[in-house]
Amino acid sequence: MNNKMHPFFKILIVFFGIYVVLFILNETGYYEKSVRSRTTLTEQKRLEFEQDIEEGKVIDVISYLPEKQDYANILTKSANYLEKELGIIVDDRMEDIWHFLKALFIG
Repeated sequence: MNNKMHPFFKILIVFFGIYVVLFILNETGYYEKSVRSRTTLTEQKRLEFEQDIEEGKVIDVISYLPEKQDYANILTKSANYLEKELGIIVDDRMEDIWHFLKALFIG
């Protein structure tokens, strides 16, 4: 007797598991809590900004923005660097080709 489960049912179980996790997160208010905490942080920064204006301090807008965490690892950073460098090379070559075609056909 073959006791292996059909792949369709395996996929169905995985999707059901994802649904249950998302349902629990929704019911516990995880998303609303994260949005509320960002809103509270923004409200605190606004009040701090207004107080600094009243006190006549030198204002730097960057200091009132929330700090973003950098989740990039060495692989991401190297891929971004490679993409940037290849983009520069391709842009330069395309410009050279464009000038060549322009000179060839237009005169």
